[in-house]
Amino acid sequence: VNGMNVEYSYYDNYDRKMLYKGAFFRKELEYNDVGKIVKASFYDEYDNLTRDETGSCITETQYDADNPNLPSSFTFKKDKDNICNNNMGVARVYMTYYPNGKIKSESYFNEENAPAHPNGVHSYTYEYDDRNRLILVTAMKEGGLPAVQAQNKCHKMEYVYGNDNWIIETKRFDT
Repeated sequence: VNGMNVEYSYYDNYDRKMLYKGAFFRKELEYNDVGKIVKASFYDEYDNLTRDETGSCITETQYDADNPNLPSSFTFKKDKDNICNNNMGVARVYMTYYPNGKIKSESYFNEENAPAHPNGVHSYTYEYDDRNRLILVTAMKEGGLPAVQAQNKCHKMEYVYGNDNWIIETKRFDT
């Protein structure tokens, strides 16, 4: 259409998007039994696997056993059998959750299954108050050592809320 990139979407019998197709790419999606995406694969216009904007060809998602709506891990792959590091040097991300579904931690690993450090951090932990408001984010290196986040230049960020539930202060701690 006169130099324009026309994109198409295809749906399955459950009205779930299965395929995005543009002039220069194709993205295929696979779902689990409860309708959550478990695999996204990216192809070029010649049907070869190609890296997406994150640097991986395939992204696989597993879901939490206690809450199947929450992802427990992401794995980045260069083909169906081999994992690869994405643009941030991460091949796997693992997440844990509190019983209420709020994220408790996330950790990063590279394709050798060694700790990865995107933005200088191997893992984050999250804490909430009794009103389920995020109050503390802690950045760690492997072994529980403090890590200074590249973007925030701190090891911990504490959030203080006012009476209206808005954050009124952000405290940054180096160690």
